[in-house]
Parts: sequence; structure tokens; C-alpha cells
Amino acid sequence: MSALGPIFIFNTSYQMIHRHSFEYFTQSHSSSSNQELPPQRKAHRFFFNEIHEKNKGQTSFWKEVYAMFFDDKLAAFHASARNAQDVIHIGSQLLLDAGDVKPDFEENILKREQDYPTGLEIGYTGVAIPHTDSRFVNKSQIAFVSLKKPVVFRYMIDRDKAVQAILVFIIAMSQPHEQADALGDLVGMLSNQKAVKCLQACTSMEMLEAILTENHIC
Repeated sequence: MSALGPIFIFNTSYQMIHRHSFEYFTQSHSSSSNQELPPQRKAHRFFFNEIHEKNKGQTSFWKEVYAMFFDDKLAAFHASARNAQDVIHIGSQLLLDAGDVKPDFEENILKREQDYPTGLEIGYTGVAIPHTDSRFVNKSQIAFVSLKKPVVFRYMIDRDKAVQAILVFIIAMSQPHEQADALGDLVGMLSNQKAVKCLQACTSMEMLEAILTENHIC
């Protein structure tokens, strides 16, 4: 763990993610960001904003949150990959097979990764959180891929720096505003070294659900 501690790591990473997402989505969604949200998404926002505080720590609440973005149970554990493109393909294919993304999702997530890399070093762990424009998504879901051996992703705020990522979350959000929320929550969990070790050892969806629920991931 960095000598600066987990709180500093979380705050810095969270700020990077919000700036990172803002820069991308203000370019990609300048005309659509003010559109009226569908009723289901309005309900989701109310659900999070109004009920979150009084349900902190309550397992039943977080199981419902888990069900929103992980209900298709998309994960590959200890996968073999030669590079970042392989990992993104694994996760994108899971999402495509489930009908959660459009056929050009993978192509566009790879393009975005070139300009807006998503590698992060949190403590001693390399992670990546690839994502792309919501117009390539049918249903908000997150696919998890853990690796036998780390692969190189480029660092989020310095593409010349390599990150040896071993945990990858491929995020597909159908609404732009969901992106930063999901990213920030994931970084918060990954700042917990116990959770990271559990994710690395995880071999089933049941284990993954328990880790995510315990760490309040949406």
C-alpha cells in the first residue's frame, strides 16, 4: 500500500475518474446529456440518492444494487490473455452474448482506450476499468475479468506509463451519468486490499457477489 494511505489513493483516483469521464462525455454527449431520463433510470437515481444513507451496511439493500449492474452474472476468472485487447475482448463478448451491448461495443471500447486509457495502480495492484460511450450499450451491466498473469494497460492520466493490470472491470452503462458513479464505487472497493485479495482468489459468481455486496458496489 502506498505510504500515503488508502484514503488518499481513493480520493485521488476518484477525482481522476470524474475528470476523465467528464472530459470524454462532454465531447460525446453535449447534445444528449440534458435529455429527459427514462422513468426506469429516474427511479434508479431516486433509489440511490434517497435510500443510500439509511441503508448503509444493510446487506439486503446492496443485494438489490448488485442485481442492477451484475444481474447477468458476467465474469471470467483467472483468464489467460496476451494483452489488453484480449481482456477487453473477453469482457465485451460476455456482454454481447448477454445482449447488453451493441455489436460495435468492443470496437469502440478499444478506440476509446487509445485516447482515454483506464489503467490504475491502487496500492500494489494494477487494475483497469475500460468503458465507452453509452450509445453502444443496450442495458447497464458490468463484466469482471481476473487474469492468471497481468497484462499492460496504459495509465489513466499518463498514457506513456504502463500498468500491469490483473483485475479488469468492463463497464457498459446505458446512461452517461451512471458511468462516473460506477467507476468511483469500484475504485473505492479496490482501495481495500482485503477486497482486492478476495477478487484475485475469486472463482465463482457466488464469491464475486459476496465481495461486491460486502464492499457496497453498484
